[in-house]
Amino acid sequence: QRMVREVDHLVLVGSRLVEERERLGSPVLCGSAVLSAADIALASLLFPLVLPPEMESRFLPLEDVPPHMQARVLQIRATPAGQYALEMFRNHYAASMLPL
Repeated sequence: QRMVREVDHLVLVGSRLVEERERLGSPVLCGSAVLSAADIALASLLFPLVLPPEMESRFLPLEDVPPHMQARVLQIRATPAGQYALEMFRNHYAASMLPL
């Protein structure tokens, strides 16, 4: 139960940061045009909660996760924080990965 609350809190705070970024019209969390530690930290913290599709070849694919956890991943992906994390992996991290 505590873990669920902590995850919910992380997603809530991350979503608030993303909503503030959108309100300000900034491409990144800290208001500049350059990716910052805040962007990388949020995406990294949310990685196991959103399971980015771009990372399936290196990590667990969503379809291999138990159904109740798949539902939770999809729920978190739908939040502003989840969408931002997926965007970070799609646009920055996955593109920089070396092939296996």
